[in-house]
Amino acid sequence: MNKRKYFVFDFETDGPKPETCNPVQVAACVIDPIKLEVIPGSEFNTMMKPPGIDKIDDYLTDERLETIGWHARIQKTTTDAIITSWREAPSQDVTWSLFSNFVNRFNPGGTMWTAPVPGGANIGGFDIPIANKLNDKYNIKTMFFPRDCDMADVQRMAYHWFEGLSYGPANYKVDTLREFFQIDATNAHDALKDVQDCAELIIRFLTLSRHCASRVDKFKEYHEALKKSKKK
Repeated sequence: MNKRKYFVFDFETDGPKPETCNPVQVAACVIDPIKLEVIPGSEFNTMMKPPGIDKIDDYLTDERLETIGWHARIQKTTTDAIITSWREAPSQDVTWSLFSNFVNRFNPGGTMWTAPVPGGANIGGFDIPIANKLNDKYNIKTMFFPRDCDMADVQRMAYHWFEGLSYGPANYKVDTLREFFQIDATNAHDALKDVQDCAELIIRFLTLSRHCASRVDKFKEYHEALKKSKKK
């Protein structure tokens, strides 16, 4: 059984592309791999000032304006309020140092072999590349074991369990999975709310996986019998 903790994290950003966007919020919580429950006191949540926002005319590209408008609609506020909250947030270098130190609290051996397993929604395609970009920028070593970069990706987990089934969710977006599993969507797309809900979904999928694991021997026996029948 996996003994490394599941570190569920999420960014809110000022753009849709991990190669060019800046995080404006990062949040996390940690799942105990044995108990399959969120560890009390393991939540992390902070805003993060995007570089360049003090020179607002240069900062506000069309893509960023569109993203700021999206945040404003989600939060039911104005674009000016969003820009102000980002401008007043702690600097990126300070925030990322705090986040790195927080991750390392859950790596008892201090090596990549004991590093926590990253979890979240589309982390392999979005959040991990952003984290790697910031690690390179601030000369911070990798926080997670690279082999597990999408082991606890909610969307991948949902695909593997629901693929081919007619009664599954319409798609594997977190909003759709919230509705399917009847998880309250209040404050959705706030990074802390998203990691809390992703942690809940990861726990459900891991619980299901461990329940099915007890049938692995029968699964092996079935395929051995199938191979023998084909040889006849």
